[in-house]
Amino acid sequence: MTGAVETDPITLTVLWNRLVGICEEMGTTLQRTGKSEAVSAGQDFSTGLFDRHGRMVSQGNFSPGHLGSMPKVVEHVTDRFSPDDLEPGDGILLNDSKMGSGHLPDFFLVTPVFVDEAIQGYTVTTAHMIDVGGRAAGSQAVDATEIYQEGLRFFPTRIVRDDEIQEWFEGLVRANSRVPDTVLGDVRAQQNANHRGRVLFQELLA
Repeated sequence: MTGAVETDPITLTVLWNRLVGICEEMGTTLQRTGKSEAVSAGQDFSTGLFDRHGRMVSQGNFSPGHLGSMPKVVEHVTDRFSPDDLEPGDGILLNDSKMGSGHLPDFFLVTPVFVDEAIQGYTVTTAHMIDVGGRAAGSQAVDATEIYQEGLRFFPTRIVRDDEIQEWFEGLVRANSRVPDTVLGDVRAQQNANHRGRVLFQELLA
């Protein structure tokens, strides 16, 4: 492979353990700052770290059901937002089922990791929101005949700028969720986790 660098087994093991450790710390941050029982007690979330090409590098030992979807989600995010479209402090949300989410309550948040003004990777979290609107509490109506009955639906959407969740997103959640403070608290927990992973990944690259 052109440009490949051989790494001795000890260095490889140290780097690998650190990459996994970053995802584990992201999960700890998410759980400790989450507001819902699904996140804080049930660990219904996942964490992942991707390289600049959108390839998964490592994952946390949490809910495995989301992890198979993460690469497809990152692919859709990078198709919608090229590196030139993104800035430090951005966060892209997606929960569309056809783009990777298992169902609308599963929110994926993708955060670019910049080093020297260039994207070197992405931190990603998934968390199950306990209510995103729709015809039934919990947004999981078994008799729904259209996806619009299941709640809020997001294609890749920039909801975070300069590390701040945008007011329009908060307003949209408050107008549609039965428990908006809890949902917004869990989204902030995802942002906290992605931010923590971003800082640790930048330190590792440095």
